[in-house]
Amino acid sequence: SCANEQPAALNLPEIRFQDKAPFRLKASAVKIVDDAAVAAGSPEWANIFPTLPRKAMRNWGQDRLVADPAAVNIARYRISEASIEHSLGEKAKGMFKAARQEKFMIRVAGDLEIRQPDGILIRAVSGKSWGEQSVPVDAKPADRKLAIDSLVRRVMAGFDREMETAIRANMADLAF
Repeated sequence: SCANEQPAALNLPEIRFQDKAPFRLKASAVKIVDDAAVAAGSPEWANIFPTLPRKAMRNWGQDRLVADPAAVNIARYRISEASIEHSLGEKAKGMFKAARQEKFMIRVAGDLEIRQPDGILIRAVSGKSWGEQSVPVDAKPADRKLAIDSLVRRVMAGFDREMETAIRANMADLAF
């Protein structure tokens, strides 16, 4: 009877940034614009990625950027890239055959602008991050999902660090 049992589904928490202090922007609203290519959120990736890169990028904007209703400026956070590349490695040849690998590469990029009510740009910053992960083609689904989740988390941690550094260095008077 044990042979017929299915492993428990692996439920990984969505990638959020609620554990980080938000940037309170001197802007009455924060508009999130998703300009990332549609393929980055294609349905076929939804079952493989616990949190899609474009969803993680949107979560970053929702969790880290907070408006100040008393301000008059407008903030725009634009997701310019949240791409997924997937490739299969060559089949191993020779005496020492390694397991065939599939490679995932993720790239994310975004920018934050703060504009006056008349549209004049006050300041802008941008950040990007990327990473790749190889997984054996014959990996168990749970191991594959864990490896992919780890990749997205590493890439988003890099993006978060880059944006935090840029905001602190270039928007200190507009974000507190």
